[in-house]
Amino acid sequence: MFISHLSADAELLGALRAGDARAFDWLVARYESRLIEYTRYLTGAGVDAEDITQRTFLSLWQMVSKGRLPDNLRSWLYRVAHNHACDVQRRRYRLPTASFEAANDARYAQDSLDDVDRSLFVRGILDGLSEHGREIIYLRCFQDLTFEEIGRYLGIRRQSAHGRFKRALQQASELTEE
Repeated sequence: MFISHLSADAELLGALRAGDARAFDWLVARYESRLIEYTRYLTGAGVDAEDITQRTFLSLWQMVSKGRLPDNLRSWLYRVAHNHACDVQRRRYRLPTASFEAANDARYAQDSLDDVDRSLFVRGILDGLSEHGREIIYLRCFQDLTFEEIGRYLGIRRQSAHGRFKRALQQASELTEE
């Protein structure tokens, strides 16, 4: 069977199960930067995001080595990354750490002033939303997940994901008017 970096996730998982290590490399290349971005958003720390992403791919490797494959790889990766990020956050609350603002300052230090202002404006709006609202807007707008994928990820129906997204957008719109 011929596979390439353009192959669908299911084909790459099948090739990985058959022992083709290139398939794993292509899956990592496909999802690594998005998962790092997502987990950085959840944790506010780049180093944690990279560690969480590595642990997520390790979980995938272990799952495949046991002969199991996720039904929907993308949703599965986001759920596992989310769970690992929650673990990091729980540990962080037990240990004293630098403030979130300091992490943001360091992350945006290289950006232009306009980008920083725009990022802080968007961050301020997102911070004003409920946790569920922030998460669903982030998954839809910044990670390009479909409502079907968001529903699977959150364990809700596609219509419920769409409804939550609309409510979060309405809430965000109200926050910009304030």
